[in-house]
Amino acid sequence: MRSLPEGLTLRGKHLQWRDKPLHAQQPLQAWQGLLQTRGLQESDAFFSPQLSQLPNPLLMQDMEKSVQRVVTAVQTGEAIHIFGDFDCDGVSGTTILVEALLAAGATVTSSIPHRADDGHGIGVEPVKEAVAAGVGLGLSVDTGTTCFTACEEAKRLGLDLIITDHHLPDKHLPKAFALLNPAREDCGFSERKFCLPT
Repeated sequence: MRSLPEGLTLRGKHLQWRDKPLHAQQPLQAWQGLLQTRGLQESDAFFSPQLSQLPNPLLMQDMEKSVQRVVTAVQTGEAIHIFGDFDCDGVSGTTILVEALLAAGATVTSSIPHRADDGHGIGVEPVKEAVAAGVGLGLSVDTGTTCFTACEEAKRLGLDLIITDHHLPDKHLPKAFALLNPAREDCGFSERKFCLPT
């Protein structure tokens, strides 16, 4: 990491190193120290994951009915719309899901809200637009657990909405077709050892 030039400012604040710049004289030793502080070793399964180590996804609450619904949509050519999120896991997850569904022969579209203009979550207008475009199945990525109004609107308009999310739910769950979220109190999938906010 390079040192900052003397007097460099960001938004009027003088920036300076609190400690010395990070330079690893022994990169391997630095790496091993980093692992050690996190209770990890290079031999841990974390560094050589295998599909066989993943838990059975059908053990997640609402997974079986979600899979059946997606399969039906793909087989019948029903239009599917992906409601993504604008952050890293939302964008990458949306891309992966769209590519996988296209590879399976699905008719699929997607949308990601604008952070400043639309804010977080699934909006009512995108739900209405999807239904107007003939979409019968909606899938969320990294959003939807607290999008009660959008879920109610989807249900009212006949859009089956499957929420896939990891954010902590409120006391009440949205009235969606399905809610795939290991943070649900009635789920506990894989002992909730997934990406959950703290």
